[in-house]
Amino acid sequence: LTLERARFGSALDVRLQVAPEVLGVVRVPVNDGWAGIFGLSVPMPHRRLGIGRRLSVAAARVAHEAGVRSLYLQVESTNEPALTLYRDLGLRPHHAYQYLRLP
Repeated sequence: LTLERARFGSALDVRLQVAPEVLGVVRVPVNDGWAGIFGLSVPMPHRRLGIGRRLSVAAARVAHEAGVRSLYLQVESTNEPALTLYRDLGLRPHHAYQYLRLP
Protein backbone atom coordinates (compact mmCIF):
# COMPACT_ATOMS: atom_id res chain seq x y z
CA LEU A 1 0.00 0.00 0.00
CA THR A 2 1.67 3.23 -1.12
CA LEU A 3 0.70 6.87 -0.85
CA GLU A 4 2.08 8.90 -3.73
CA ARG A 5 2.16 12.65 -4.29
CA ALA A 6 2.57 14.59 -7.52
CA ARG A 7 2.62 18.36 -8.10
CA PHE A 8 0.63 20.02 -10.88
CA GLY A 9 1.20 23.79 -10.73
CA SER A 10 -0.19 24.95 -7.40
CA ALA A 11 -2.11 21.69 -6.89
CA LEU A 12 -0.93 18.43 -5.42
CA ASP A 13 -2.42 15.07 -6.29
CA VAL A 14 -2.40 12.34 -3.67
CA ARG A 15 -2.95 8.73 -4.75
CA LEU A 16 -3.28 5.59 -2.66
CA GLN A 17 -2.52 2.37 -4.48
CA VAL A 18 -1.59 -1.25 -4.29
CA ALA A 19 0.47 -1.56 -7.45
CA PRO A 20 -0.74 -1.49 -10.13
CA GLU A 21 -4.29 -0.74 -8.90
CA VAL A 22 -5.21 2.79 -7.80
CA LEU A 23 -7.49 2.63 -4.75
CA GLY A 24 -8.29 6.34 -4.57
CA VAL A 25 -7.22 9.86 -5.51
CA VAL A 26 -7.67 13.42 -4.25
CA ARG A 27 -6.49 16.80 -5.58
CA VAL A 28 -5.28 19.51 -3.20
CA PRO A 29 -5.01 22.99 -4.76
CA VAL A 30 -3.10 25.47 -2.58
CA ASN A 31 -3.59 29.23 -2.87
CA ASP A 32 -3.14 32.19 -0.50
CA GLY A 33 -2.97 30.15 2.69
CA TRP A 34 -5.95 27.98 1.78
CA ALA A 35 -6.13 24.44 0.43
CA GLY A 36 -9.06 22.69 -1.19
CA ILE A 37 -9.95 19.03 -1.13
CA PHE A 38 -11.27 18.23 -4.60
CA GLY A 39 -12.12 15.17 -6.63
CA LEU A 40 -11.81 12.67 -3.79
CA SER A 41 -12.62 9.42 -5.53
CA VAL A 42 -12.55 5.81 -4.41
CA PRO A 43 -13.69 3.09 -6.87
CA MET A 44 -16.84 1.26 -5.77
CA PRO A 45 -15.16 -2.06 -4.85
CA HIS A 46 -12.82 -0.23 -2.43
CA ARG A 47 -15.37 1.95 -0.62
CA ARG A 48 -16.12 1.63 3.10
CA LEU A 49 -12.55 0.44 3.78
CA GLY A 50 -11.14 3.70 5.18
CA ILE A 51 -9.47 4.77 1.95
CA GLY A 52 -11.39 8.06 1.73
CA ARG A 53 -10.44 8.82 5.32
CA ARG A 54 -6.80 8.04 4.68
CA LEU A 55 -6.78 10.24 1.56
CA SER A 56 -8.51 13.09 3.40
CA VAL A 57 -5.98 12.96 6.23
CA ALA A 58 -3.13 12.82 3.69
CA ALA A 59 -4.62 15.83 1.86
CA ALA A 60 -4.74 17.80 5.12
CA ARG A 61 -1.17 16.77 5.94
CA VAL A 62 0.08 17.83 2.49
CA ALA A 63 -1.70 21.18 2.91
CA HIS A 64 -0.21 21.68 6.38
CA GLU A 65 3.28 20.91 5.06
CA ALA A 66 2.70 23.60 2.41
CA GLY A 67 2.00 26.15 5.18
CA VAL A 68 -1.78 26.11 4.85
CA ARG A 69 -3.90 26.81 7.93
CA SER A 70 -7.40 26.51 6.40
CA LEU A 71 -9.11 23.84 4.29
CA TYR A 72 -12.25 23.99 2.18
CA LEU A 73 -14.27 21.52 0.15
CA GLN A 74 -17.69 21.11 -1.38
CA VAL A 75 -19.90 18.09 -0.94
CA GLU A 76 -23.46 17.39 -2.01
CA SER A 77 -25.90 17.65 0.91
CA THR A 78 -27.21 14.18 0.01
CA ASN A 79 -23.78 12.50 0.16
CA GLU A 80 -24.17 11.15 3.69
CA PRO A 81 -21.01 8.96 3.67
CA ALA A 82 -18.87 11.99 2.76
CA LEU A 83 -20.65 14.26 5.25
CA THR A 84 -20.08 11.69 8.00
CA LEU A 85 -16.41 11.32 7.07
CA TYR A 86 -15.76 15.07 7.10
CA ARG A 87 -17.70 15.54 10.35
CA ASP A 88 -15.65 12.74 11.93
CA LEU A 89 -12.47 14.52 10.81
CA GLY A 90 -13.58 17.70 12.58
CA LEU A 91 -14.71 19.70 9.55
CA ARG A 92 -17.91 21.71 9.84
CA PRO A 93 -20.26 23.32 7.29
CA HIS A 94 -19.59 26.99 6.67
CA HIS A 95 -21.79 27.76 3.68
CA ALA A 96 -24.55 26.02 1.76
CA TYR A 97 -25.21 26.21 -1.96
CA GLN A 98 -28.47 26.15 -3.83
CA TYR A 99 -28.70 25.28 -7.49
CA LEU A 100 -31.37 27.12 -9.39
CA ARG A 101 -32.92 26.13 -12.71
CA LEU A 102 -33.97 28.59 -15.32
CA PRO A 103 -37.70 28.49 -16.16
